[in-house]
Amino acid sequence: MPPSWSIWGSASPSSNPVRAAVNLDTPPLRLPLGARSFDRIRAKLRARLDELDRLEPLGRDTDFPT
Repeated sequence: MPPSWSIWGSASPSSNPVRAAVNLDTPPLRLPLGARSFDRIRAKLRARLDELDRLEPLGRDTDFPT
């Protein structure tokens, strides 16, 4: 069974930002589009940083001597 996709709104508002991103000196690997995308990505990254902060005391002082 093929995946189910939900699409909100029109593609036309995204065409200018996509063109602008492609023409950057260093184009992004991924370009989030829409406020919802940015909010969800930030929430996910904050959760990952919280986990990193929680685990840091366990692994911070385990460097090998140079």
